[in-house]
Amino acid sequence: MTHSFGYFPRDLLERSGLTGLDFLPALEEVFGLHARGACAMPSPIYFRRRDDQFCNALVTWVPEWGFTSGKLQLGDPDNLKVGRPQVQGLLVLFDDTASLPIALMEAGWVTAMRSVGVSGLFARSLAPSGAETLGLVGAGLQGRLHLDMLPALLPSLKRCVIHDVVPERAAALAEWARASAAIPVEVAGSARDCVSQADVLVTATVITAARQPFIEDGWLRKDCLILALDRDCCFSDGALSSMSAYASDDRRYFDHAKAHEDAFGAIPRLDFDIAELVTGTAPAASRTGRTLTMAIGLPIADLAGAVTVWRKLGHQPQITRLPF
Repeated sequence: MTHSFGYFPRDLLERSGLTGLDFLPALEEVFGLHARGACAMPSPIYFRRRDDQFCNALVTWVPEWGFTSGKLQLGDPDNLKVGRPQVQGLLVLFDDTASLPIALMEAGWVTAMRSVGVSGLFARSLAPSGAETLGLVGAGLQGRLHLDMLPALLPSLKRCVIHDVVPERAAALAEWARASAAIPVEVAGSARDCVSQADVLVTATVITAARQPFIEDGWLRKDCLILALDRDCCFSDGALSSMSAYASDDRRYFDHAKAHEDAFGAIPRLDFDIAELVTGTAPAASRTGRTLTMAIGLPIADLAGAVTVWRKLGHQPQITRLPF
């Protein structure tokens, strides 16, 4: 019997009409399942190839949904110099019942969308009450996606300030925002100018093997939520020690990264993870003080992202199908 699977290249995914908000329901559900021990999620394969280049592989199984997924990706900061995203990869979604692949997706877009969705889960519960200013350090894809989603999720946000080490990127995002964003956007004069105004701060810079901190303790507001998509790379030891609470997407993956990826060495503890947050078992979670959230990237989040795409697009006639 002939089998085929759907092929989802990046341009198709970008034209799908899906936004970060569309990924929240599946993400919240899968983290709830994870809290019950209902997901298989082995430790990641991760290694440095050379300098700041890396390879990693993530697999998971969610029996209640009937899906398995696997993602393989390579990271290389030099990609940015030629206009490509830093990380390149593929994600395969399997029908668990039939034990067959049903979709092959460009992984970068799915990863980006599930990452902004994870930020949404954190922000919904942890953003300071009445937060008015969104700060973006890093004006790439993640900056744009967060600017697109967070004002819808946090209606109190009234403005956004942007900083990027490449001024042209910040200017390009501001230009896009003038036509497409729900709140006014301005380009900050410096990183400090951006950070010091932010009630909700998103850092989306390049993840490097060695931290390159530039955000200092005195820059941060007394009450702020920090959504760090670049681990702890941006923050000085003083800034890190000033946090009221530390959170990540998963305790075990955080410990694995700390032990095997030479990451999070300056983080003194982890107070809660998303599974605890969505199930109401995170007593340290608060809208006051400084909360640092560090998204590592979980295979169950990848699967939730892929399933969100599959449920909307998987059976549409324009999807290219490849023989297996």
